[in-house]
Amino acid sequence: MRIEQYFLMTDYSLWEVILNGDSPVPTRVVQPVVSTIVEQKLARKNELKACGTLLMALPDKHQLKFNSHKDAKTLMEAIEKRFGRNAETKKVQKTLLKQQFENFSGSSSEGLDQIHDRIQKLVSQLEIHGASLSQEDVNLKFLRSLPSEWKTQTLIWQNKTDLEDKSLDDLFNSLKIYESEVKHSSSIGTDSHNLAFVLSTPTDSTTDSVSAAVNVSAVGIKLTASTLPNVDSLSNAVIYYFFASQSSNP
Repeated sequence: MRIEQYFLMTDYSLWEVILNGDSPVPTRVVQPVVSTIVEQKLARKNELKACGTLLMALPDKHQLKFNSHKDAKTLMEAIEKRFGRNAETKKVQKTLLKQQFENFSGSSSEGLDQIHDRIQKLVSQLEIHGASLSQEDVNLKFLRSLPSEWKTQTLIWQNKTDLEDKSLDDLFNSLKIYESEVKHSSSIGTDSHNLAFVLSTPTDSTTDSVSAAVNVSAVGIKLTASTLPNVDSLSNAVIYYFFASQSSNP
């Protein structure tokens, strides 16, 4: 019992190996993983870790009684029902909140407001339970929880010497100014990546032509789908790019 909780708390991947056996590294080309699947796996990992944290916080004699609960919410409800709002329950809840703060992260599907609201609520709950958090720790956690498209702003703010003097709301308001710019850059980056992926996939003997079309950007030709005359398919777009590159060379 304790060994399972130990692995869930320290290294969940090792516990998966114990349960399912180690699997060989796949030799085939792995297609890009849908971000929602990654987020689901992370949510499941955090759920198991939360359960492990709650069980580890209980006295040994109560371990078996509560092990049947498979999610943190029902487990916490069972603990509160058994012990009431006594010191032991508060200690367990405080431990769980600390774990949630440690694992806190935002996703690309959330807006800056949603991530801020979630961490603000979590910090408030920790303060209610007497947990001590420095302002710098809270701000750093907020910055590190932001999705990858915020990387530039995150790095800038992490290196500011006055970060600990900023409240969470002040930091949020400062970042909010750049939200539309970040979303725009992220959208452009995603579109470019998708087009490059499609064009770089060899389908037949026209591979060389496709490569030439992709290399148009190297000679400074900047064209978008909206500027193409009567282009209604990807193949036509590739042909248009190809002839555009040929006409640009002397």
